[in-house]
Amino acid sequence: MNSCRLKEVGFKFKLQKVLDVRKTYKDLAERDFQAAAADVAVAERELSEMFEQKSQAHRVRGNLMTPGEPIAPQGFQQVHLFLVGQDLKIERCKDRISKLQEVAEAKRVILAEKAMDLKMLEKLKEKKTIEFQSERERISQREMDDLMIMRFRKRES
Repeated sequence: MNSCRLKEVGFKFKLQKVLDVRKTYKDLAERDFQAAAADVAVAERELSEMFEQKSQAHRVRGNLMTPGEPIAPQGFQQVHLFLVGQDLKIERCKDRISKLQEVAEAKRVILAEKAMDLKMLEKLKEKKTIEFQSERERISQREMDDLMIMRFRKRES
């Protein structure tokens, strides 16, 4: 009776709900990490644009100092003020990138922990599934042996 019931009922992992919750936590941690990484990438693009603007300002300043032409002090001063301001913006952006990278790294660590938790439960489920299948095979083999013994006894009598 027990063996027939075992065959009818498939494997049910007792911690399936916990496994599902852990998958959800891992997915959320992955989403958070990807968002943090995207924030870092956006800030790095902004920094790159700032460096490009600074480079363009240096070219403009070089054009203002063309030999044989009078130097325009106001234009030169505007470029100088822009460069000073750009240097300040670059430093602030570097600080912001550093903080964003720290946040992204913390989220990566959390993601790694969630992934390990999930992997542990998945391995446990796999182990329990194998144990269930082995038990099912053992019971099936025992039934086959019992049938063979019954046939053998029936022939002898």
